Amino acid sequence: MDFNVIKALFYTCSSYPKIAAPHRFSPFNDFELCTLTSLSSTLDNDLNVRKYIEELKKGLRSIDNINLGESLAQGLQSSLRNVGSNAMIEVSIASTMILYINYIVRLQHIDFHESVRYLYRAMSLNNTSETLSFVKALKNFGKEMAALIDRAEIAERKIALENMKLSDVFQTLSKISLKFEAFANMHKIFDVLNTVEDIARTLNDINSILSRLSLLLALGERSTKSTDYKSLGDILRMDIEYRKKNMDKLYIIPYIMFASLYMVVTKGY
Repeated sequence: MDFNVIKALFYTCSSYPKIAAPHRFSPFNDFELCTLTSLSSTLDNDLNVRKYIEELKKGLRSIDNINLGESLAQGLQSSLRNVGSNAMIEVSIASTMILYINYIVRLQHIDFHESVRYLYRAMSLNNTSETLSFVKALKNFGKEMAALIDRAEIAERKIALENMKLSDVFQTLSKISLKFEAFANMHKIFDVLNTVEDIARTLNDINSILSRLSLLLALGERSTKSTDYKSLGDILRMDIEYRKKNMDKLYIIPYIMFASLYMVVTKGY
């Protein structure tokens, strides 16, 4: 697997401190789950995704035929098989997506922002069979996820009749669960990339940059300097307090993962 992807995954899960999200000092086992989910989702997909993008470059495939839905389903199935039902769904999905973005940047020689646009466009053009595969893989994560899909009224018959794309599924699910917000909101991805650029002007190590980004996302703060007053101890205490109240901020991880790959690919971290 491309080392840029490995670094991006590691930086995403390990960067510390974060609030109510995986980091290397977390006593809640989520650093391990984040790392194992991301690696499991990408290792089984890597060769195929590279092949799809190589064939795309040669003109043997088109944007609506890069098997994104099948790859997302494969990533979910691999993480469920290897990590178990505690595997992190949003981490698995984001990991597969950055695998695609990395190879689009490298093999298609498209800049990072345009590669993100390309991927999100592909999610609106995929074959319905891929959407079905993805939804079936989601349902395998147990009663809670199956209930969420039922609540969103995403039935297999509806997918077929309405020719639902991956983007339709993400948009629908994002309205009732923050797990899927990043995958339905390309513009926020670009906002996050701009924010991480701003942060990198004052901080020069990847851990501090991603930690600062995570705090801005978790606390809803806008200024890239607004968390300067918080010490490591303060943030770790906040982390524990949030978790005791079951305040989960795992939904910020896909944004951090996109930003992590961006910093690796464009800044050489």
